[in-house]
Amino acid sequence: MAMPTPRRSLDDQALRRALTRTLRPFVDGTAAGISSSVMTQSRVAATARDAAVAVLPLLGAPAPSAHRVRASILPALVCSWTELDTVFEETLDRLITLPSAIAGVPDPAWDAGLPPAPRSAARAAARASSDDDVQRTWSTAAREGDIVTGPAGTTGTLIRADRRHALIVEDARSVRTHGKCACDPLSRRERGEVAFELITFGRRRAVLDVRAGHACALCRAPVVADDR
Repeated sequence: MAMPTPRRSLDDQALRRALTRTLRPFVDGTAAGISSSVMTQSRVAATARDAAVAVLPLLGAPAPSAHRVRASILPALVCSWTELDTVFEETLDRLITLPSAIAGVPDPAWDAGLPPAPRSAARAAARASSDDDVQRTWSTAAREGDIVTGPAGTTGTLIRADRRHALIVEDARSVRTHGKCACDPLSRRERGEVAFELITFGRRRAVLDVRAGHACALCRAPVVADDR
């Protein structure tokens, strides 16, 4: 026997517009609460869960299974930027045609057993400072490998500390500070960017300049603001 389809107060075109307005920020990474563009396994699961919570009320009653809604959204979260528009439209098609949930059948756990989603750099720094004093405000006495917050507010690992410069990088990998990213913008956004801070010293290690920016995760060169 065929399953009944959800009863909706909106026609398909109105529903499609409402789903687009609600779901697109989760896919683009601009929804409230998304603090990182790097889609780890935990963040994909959390984003799919939060997006499903947001779109379920639009799908009417009896509602489809939350698990099937999350699974329908998932491809739009993990596809490449070049495929996104096509995959997003296919996602809308699937959501609109989902059947009602079967009564009495529990939804599977979606993110059970996954490690916590990564925190933003500022929150991670504050937590580390209060927990075990591993993180601290940068000073000229800091050593390479320390987790510090630089003068411009960048939290990361001090990966270089010499007579002329100190370099703090969010993901603890080196950055080509004298270069300029020439990667394809879509590929760069797909891989994400990392914050860095370069401190330049003068005589007696007095701070002459502080340069804060973002580097491409592909080529490790700084991204110019106009190219972002």
